[in-house]
Amino acid sequence: GKGICQARRTSHDKHMEGVRELEEMDGCGTASKEDEEGVVAKNDVESLEGGRISRVEDGAPPRQRNRTWKDVWGEQEVMLPHFVGLLAMSGLIYASLFLIFGAPMLPGGEGFALGVLYATALVFGWVVSLTTMPDLIGMLVAGLLLRNLPGKPIDGLKSSWSSVLRDVALAIILLRGGIGLDLRQLKRLGVSVVVLTLCPQLVEAVTAAGLSVALFGLDWLWGLLGGFILGAVSPAVILPLMLHLQGQGYGKKKGVPTMLLSAAGLDDAVAITLIGVILGAIFQAGSIASKIIQGPIEVFVGVLSGVALGFLSKPLVHAKKRHRIAIVPLVSISIFLLARHFKYSGAGALFCMSYGAFYAFFCPVDTCVAEVDGFVKVLWNHYQPLLFSLVGAALDFSRVSGSDVGTSVVIILVAAVARFGTAFISVFYSGLTAAERLFVAIAWLPKATVQAVMGPLPLDQAEQYGDEEEEGFGLKILTLAVMAIFITAPIGAIGIKLSAPRLLEKEITGDTDSMAEEAKELENVHTNGLGP
Repeated sequence: GKGICQARRTSHDKHMEGVRELEEMDGCGTASKEDEEGVVAKNDVESLEGGRISRVEDGAPPRQRNRTWKDVWGEQEVMLPHFVGLLAMSGLIYASLFLIFGAPMLPGGEGFALGVLYATALVFGWVVSLTTMPDLIGMLVAGLLLRNLPGKPIDGLKSSWSSVLRDVALAIILLRGGIGLDLRQLKRLGVSVVVLTLCPQLVEAVTAAGLSVALFGLDWLWGLLGGFILGAVSPAVILPLMLHLQGQGYGKKKGVPTMLLSAAGLDDAVAITLIGVILGAIFQAGSIASKIIQGPIEVFVGVLSGVALGFLSKPLVHAKKRHRIAIVPLVSISIFLLARHFKYSGAGALFCMSYGAFYAFFCPVDTCVAEVDGFVKVLWNHYQPLLFSLVGAALDFSRVSGSDVGTSVVIILVAAVARFGTAFISVFYSGLTAAERLFVAIAWLPKATVQAVMGPLPLDQAEQYGDEEEEGFGLKILTLAVMAIFITAPIGAIGIKLSAPRLLEKEITGDTDSMAEEAKELENVHTNGLGP
């Protein structure tokens, strides 16, 4: 009633007073629409919400109502045409491949199995993306279901195909992480990045190894193998969110997103290197000393070759756009696969990260870097469904006991607590506040990419050697890797989205009235290939 009318009159008087000031300053009788909007933005905003006046002072974000399922579905309507387009394109590609290859594209063939897996992963990923969980969970479920459905619709898929496709996916996501690095910030945060890379992973790996020995009955080498597979953080979850936070200014002043991006890539490189060394110690002949020396050699070769090729790629700025955006990812994928062939997986991972970072650093034109980054993002968006559905398809329920699943959950939760505490302590001397250190610990929880790529490897190797006991060990590690994705990926992704606006300082680059909109946008960011 009366109070609302009085509030409206007060707001109108302030608005008109501001317009008159503009007219006097401009020396003309009218004020532009943009000027009037500026006056409204400058003055206090008064809005009617449910019969009450909600007052917002200068510089404060407007009050937001809670999002409903109608809001979520409205956002997905924008995605729906994109999703339908992807399915249509997949169908046309399948039809073309059938006309070219024939029998392998029929039911029971390798091509058919791959096509069904990819299409199903797209559908399941899109459904899960309607929630707050990462769509990679849906892709993982798609692979699990197709592997364990009666009739085994994807039995025609060869394990060698799966291994190569997983390697390509890892090379793509590591390259994208390297391109997103800010090397100047990394130089300032160097010690913090190294500590954050090594300490949480080592603590989690040793904790998981000890529990695996005690609860799974593994020996210590197999326990450490499972521990380092579990201990690697996921670029697939962290990378999109950190790049978005960096673009919005959250934590940018102290370089929190850059520190996490850098440490995530190095964390994976360290884990992959150690996994390769332990796999070699278990399955390959040779002295222990040579296998230990291999680790430092991989670090040196991977980083040095990445820096060199990053510098040599400077002339690509003069190449045509379609050549430039294709050459950089092709170089990364080729070198990574070559390194895997010669048993130097860690060097390949470090090369992809350092090549992306130094290509962006040496490239004199920012637009060229953005174009390559955009193309790599598109590659990852289309490749991600294949990666996570393949790791789901590697797990056959008929070979897994319920006790192994329960034991895996216990190991994952205990190791995650150890990792969380270690991550919080690791950045104690980095100049971050307690709230920012808490955010780092939350962001350091999700697992997905390395678990998807490396989780099936011990079982693959054991099956090649035909040792039943080691096949059992490999199956337990695969179960551990799959359950780690199911548990930590959604917890980490949701935790990052909810905690970032509350725990990180925002670097103001524009009108403060847009802060609420940006916070809402962060909540809607999907760590996926189908989201915005």
